[in-house]
Amino acid sequence: MNNHKKDLIVHTFVRILGGLIAFISVFLLTYIFPATEIGKYNLILSSINISISLGTLWLTQSILRYYHVDKNLGFIISLSIYSLITSVVFYIIFAFIFKQEINFWILTYIVIFGIYSIGDSFFRSSNKIYYYMFLELAISIGKVFPMYFLAITFKSINAIFASQILLVSLLLLYLIIRNFKRISNFNYRVDWIEFKKYLKFGFPLVGLTISNWVLSASDRYIISFLGNNSQVGIYSTNYLLANSIYMMFSLIVLGAFHPMIMREWHISKESTEKLVNQSLDIYLGLMIPLSFYGILKSHILLSLFKGVSYSHYSIIFNWTVLGIFLYGLSMLFHKYFELIQKTSLILYFNMISAVINVILNFILIPYFGFQIAAFATFLSYLTYIILVYLRTRKHFKLKFNSYHLLVHLSFNFFYFVLDKILINNDSLICFFAEGIIYIASVILIYQFTNMFKITNWIRKKV
Repeated sequence: MNNHKKDLIVHTFVRILGGLIAFISVFLLTYIFPATEIGKYNLILSSINISISLGTLWLTQSILRYYHVDKNLGFIISLSIYSLITSVVFYIIFAFIFKQEINFWILTYIVIFGIYSIGDSFFRSSNKIYYYMFLELAISIGKVFPMYFLAITFKSINAIFASQILLVSLLLLYLIIRNFKRISNFNYRVDWIEFKKYLKFGFPLVGLTISNWVLSASDRYIISFLGNNSQVGIYSTNYLLANSIYMMFSLIVLGAFHPMIMREWHISKESTEKLVNQSLDIYLGLMIPLSFYGILKSHILLSLFKGVSYSHYSIIFNWTVLGIFLYGLSMLFHKYFELIQKTSLILYFNMISAVINVILNFILIPYFGFQIAAFATFLSYLTYIILVYLRTRKHFKLKFNSYHLLVHLSFNFFYFVLDKILINNDSLICFFAEGIIYIASVILIYQFTNMFKITNWIRKKV
């Protein structure tokens, strides 16, 4: 099997299974912990995520950019140690600022998740697709098993961290034992010229990390400041549900095409533009119908969770879905900046959008309630895309296929009208049955209108 096709299949499998497990995890949390504890957990998790990103993102992105050429694993391992220590220090700082808990499980989780982030980039860049798959599955499965039994037994959110620590540690131990002789022969000396190259490319992403955190997570801190942890729990659960489903599908396209685009850039700018436009078309073909149906039926999906408060605030889920849709678009729109190694421009536009997000949250939440934070994030992502497009349109030509957009809009509007007229059943069985009918209809529309067949495109491309 062609390597590109195999990579895409494995990547898709991992993302779909990971998203399904993440959905189950969010579902279980609402039955194990009250909304206040879920809110507390998500505030801690937000601080962990920003800390790990600040410590490792510059390295993970540099690995994706350079490792397939440099192949200097000993050097990468040495830098990883510094990155992990930095991540722990950042969390301790955030914990003191936001008065959050510091314990063994949290600090160990930061180290383990940092290793996961670096390992993920390394396995993708070095094309070790099965190691990548096992690592992704370990971190995903740990969110459910043995998490559920640990949480029921100890009644503590630390069970969520402990479960993932256990599974990822077992995998890391296996990899170390399997590759011990090779690892012991690596040159771990830090080449300062290489280090400066990695830092020059990745350092602007530290600022990007902060702005991304402000865009996607600061709203929870603002809600906590203006409201309470219960509201944070409701907001976070809606957000995590949308994220577990839609970020999964978004990353299938973005993650699969990123290495291809980077390699294509070494061939020609024109072929890269064509590849990015093709990935944009596939992204829209996947995400528009998924986003439409999820928003249309969000109240049914959220009724699965314990308590009516989650489905009552389904508007959070809806705007988060649209925000994730725009996030995926933004990753394609700013691809040119990555290719020409002008990541500082990504930072600049992201910071503008992040500041807008914070201002909107402080203005709108007191008047419209905590649920408006999801709308503020959506507007901020939209601002980012507009700014990036205006800056890159003369240098890197991204084009929407107007015919395909017309098909998307016409079909979904027609389906919306039919749904409101014919469907009066909010049962879960009806949700899945109608979902199958909708997906089948989308596939038929794609074929009858000659839009595209992703299988044919992959076969021709690879």
